[in-house]
Amino acid sequence: MINESTVGLREGFYGDGDRGTCVIHGEKQLMVGQPPRDIIDLTLVSLGFCRDGAISGSRQLLGKGCKMLPLTINAPLGIFLLPTRAYDRPDCFWLSLMHIQETERLNKDGTRVFTNFGHKIDLEIKQSLFIRKMDKARRLRELVTRNAQQSFCFSREQKEGLTIVEKKGEYRVEE
Repeated sequence: MINESTVGLREGFYGDGDRGTCVIHGEKQLMVGQPPRDIIDLTLVSLGFCRDGAISGSRQLLGKGCKMLPLTINAPLGIFLLPTRAYDRPDCFWLSLMHIQETERLNKDGTRVFTNFGHKIDLEIKQSLFIRKMDKARRLRELVTRNAQQSFCFSREQKEGLTIVEKKGEYRVEE
């Protein structure tokens, strides 16, 4: 499951050619026999949510025009993932916003991401585009956090209505 130590997820291959996920977990790198999408799904389901709901929530909060939306994985723990590519592409790298320290431009189309565990992750994405993705994820985090802290108050006006009375197993309406 994705947790506070999860830095990132990317599709990878085992020595025998089977697909799986390379998980950067703290200072370690692990290979898991499931694709990133399944790990995200299992984590969300274990928390009572689903990926479609996370996507829908991000779209509702950030706007319908946004694509490749960041996902809220576990708001109370501050876990928000941002994708570098479309969700189902094998070259999509999912990074946890909480672990991104800074970025550096490598070249015209490349960005180096520095994490708080000392990792350097080189991505084939323009730095300006990656920064926009981080900004979207930060905005999502801000909105989700603010909404979670607001208390909701509902009141309703008492109206005259019908009175339904049960007597001897029958119901009748009294005015």
